[in-house]
Amino acid sequence: MKKAFIIAISLILVFCCIGCGNKTAVNKTADDEKGSIRIGVAFEKSTIEGMFGQAIVASLKKLEKEAGITADTLECKDDDDQMQTVEKLLADGNKIIWGMGESFKNPMVRAAADNPGTRFAVLNAYVETPGKNIIFVKPGINETAFLAGCLAAKISKTGKIGIIAGKDTEDTLTGIFGFYAGVLTTRPDIVFDAAYAEVMDYPAKGSAMAWQMYNDGCDVIYQCAGETGKGCIEAAKKWNRYIICGGEDIQGMEVDENIIASAQEHDGKIVEDINKQLLDNSLSGGQNIKYGLSTGAVELALNEKLVPADISDYLEVMKGKIISGEIKIPSTSLEFASQYPYVGIMH
Repeated sequence: MKKAFIIAISLILVFCCIGCGNKTAVNKTADDEKGSIRIGVAFEKSTIEGMFGQAIVASLKKLEKEAGITADTLECKDDDDQMQTVEKLLADGNKIIWGMGESFKNPMVRAAADNPGTRFAVLNAYVETPGKNIIFVKPGINETAFLAGCLAAKISKTGKIGIIAGKDTEDTLTGIFGFYAGVLTTRPDIVFDAAYAEVMDYPAKGSAMAWQMYNDGCDVIYQCAGETGKGCIEAAKKWNRYIICGGEDIQGMEVDENIIASAQEHDGKIVEDINKQLLDNSLSGGQNIKYGLSTGAVELALNEKLVPADISDYLEVMKGKIISGEIKIPSTSLEFASQYPYVGIMH
């Protein structure tokens, strides 16, 4: 896994972001390119301007140029108006509608049942039996988190590892299960100190939590707490300790002295790939689709300045075992409990 560690990614995007009560078109022409297929994308509140939202919008702009589609993006005004957002996209005539986040799961299931002529897709969610005109797509964050756990276990000298997560969601837990499994597979005697910040946009709280964990003997922390995680990074820098980041939290930051790795997911590439398959009718509904390490849509990007070659080689071996299916990584609480019945998760 000899990859240059990516700390800064600059995306030049021109788009308009407004609330769900208003419509935003990506690269939309005056005559609306009559006859083009319309793709509507619904975002959770306050997410379209971040790295996640920018990556999705960039993929839509690319598809507009390559396939001639017309794309609309809507962002929820509130935390609980996902259904209204989806209904507006339906009213605007979109034939493919996305929900970007777990909170869209139930609203999209209802919308799909009521609108059989429209195709729906939800990112970062899973259901047991999807309807015929809806798909659920999840990046294999438990796979990259597993590798992050292997790395933390290998590099820790104190034998105590911290975990700071944002909110208690299904998506967050999937990553945490993977991280725990990676640590325990590599070094079963590791001691964990884990907690939820309960907020995703409070760096000061992340800094305080990380400081406490480092002070209590943790020498590596795995953080998956959004903007709150930036405070964890600053604490690692101040205390000269190691930190591993989940998701895309560190992109655009100019600190790399203590970040040993980032478990990254390339959501824009995932959405672009699914849209292309929907447009050429090569992808049918009624599926849960996972984009794991084998697809290149997720990866553990290493800071080669800090990760020794022998550990990097070990991670490459573990990656191969994940892709081949030799290693089975838990993604639900039931799966985790069956593999590690003696381990409690978070507090």
